[in-house]
Amino acid sequence: MKHDAARGELSEGPARYLLIRHDSLMGLFQRLPEPARSMALAALADSVAEHGARSAQTYHAQNPQDLLASVAVKASQLGWGSWAFAHEGKSIVLTVQNSPFAHG
Repeated sequence: MKHDAARGELSEGPARYLLIRHDSLMGLFQRLPEPARSMALAALADSVAEHGARSAQTYHAQNPQDLLASVAVKASQLGWGSWAFAHEGKSIVLTVQNSPFAHG
């Protein structure tokens, strides 16, 4: 993660990040009436999956053996809570603690 104070930029390679209070972001969703709230949350989830996939590809290219560990470390660095992946049969289970999204 690189912070360029002169440019006002936080980035990792080509991906630019921003810091925003979790309650500011989640407060937006709390203020929306249904069904707009559910639609907006679904749109956010879709967008995170789409753009997060590009980050996952980058992590995989850097460390293909430990992709899930890389994702868990990065999630923590970005303030998304503490992530832990576990294999259960043919499935992978993600447990998240201290999620700012759930808290919001």
